Amino acid sequence: MTRRPSLGWALYLSSVGALACEDAVKPPATAWSGIFLDYGQSEGLQPCVGTHAYADGFVPFLAGELGMDPTRASYTWLNSGEYDATDCPEASSGCAMRTHAISTYPFHLHEQVHSWAAAYDMNGLPFYTEGLAVAYELFSDGTNPRYWHLPFADPSQDLREQMLLTAFELDYPQAGAFVTFLLARHGTDKFVEVSRRARAGQDLVVIEQDFIEVYGVPLVDEVERFRGSDELPCEASMFVVRPYDCDMPEIPWIGDTWVHSGILSCDDDDVAGGLGPDQAWRSVRSVSLTVPQSGRYRVRRYGDGDDDVEVLIGDCFACPWQHEDRRLTEGDATLELSAGTYFVRVVGSSDAAPLVGVVITPKE
Repeated sequence: MTRRPSLGWALYLSSVGALACEDAVKPPATAWSGIFLDYGQSEGLQPCVGTHAYADGFVPFLAGELGMDPTRASYTWLNSGEYDATDCPEASSGCAMRTHAISTYPFHLHEQVHSWAAAYDMNGLPFYTEGLAVAYELFSDGTNPRYWHLPFADPSQDLREQMLLTAFELDYPQAGAFVTFLLARHGTDKFVEVSRRARAGQDLVVIEQDFIEVYGVPLVDEVERFRGSDELPCEASMFVVRPYDCDMPEIPWIGDTWVHSGILSCDDDDVAGGLGPDQAWRSVRSVSLTVPQSGRYRVRRYGDGDDDVEVLIGDCFACPWQHEDRRLTEGDATLELSAGTYFVRVVGSSDAAPLVGVVITPKE
């Protein structure tokens, strides 16, 4: 299917263990209203300047990726005391009550997926709704793989049994990988339809019947394909599950050199994160670039905060089992890059205001 154009940032990432919940306390008064999102926070918490636009832009990005219309939602950032007073699970860092997401983080893409999907009645079965949220949160401080599949887990486990579990029992990485697999192979329309049909408490016979009616193939067969997905070829027709980073502003090349450099400061309008009286949250700045032709490239990272700052370069194309996100350390590296669009994500503590730079040049 064809994506709708994303309004994304121009209109203007989360714990895998976060769970959707049924109820939450009334949020603090809205501190900021964007095009798609009302944002509030506990007293004393200060979002970085770019946080509002980052969270607001995720709504049309996700809607555009799934070929649907953006809907209005709300997000509230709570301090730990106010969050503990909600009905969210004790071990969680965020939850969603229909179109209202709350979290102890300045932004939480996982919960925003839930709050958006609620408007389209897509949150009926924990396996599908949590799988979609994991597929599109794609934010971590380290180098966790974008795609986990069953051979890395217990090979004797029947993935279909996961579909009968509650959100508290669910294996989130497996659900996220299988949903990503379905999106890549079959596009978004069928997933939207099957997730609207599914409901918690349904037995496996009903789930399998809905699956074959929507996808035209037995669920058990698709699970077997998923088990061997790391060996499947990437076809041009496959849907690409892109990270939100891929929607960030593109930095052009200057001749044969690509440079992105800046201080990761909470005062900058392209930095998302937050500060509190006693804590600074991890902040993020992402940009995109287009590699003009496939080949070997010299990639150099420089700057401050080597122990605290993560820099990741990843592709915005290909099927999920062929993604090759790379963590950049200070110094030079030689990378084989295929022609196409990439993102560069910088994550660190913005209260320390580290300088971070990346330079890419072709290597003979």
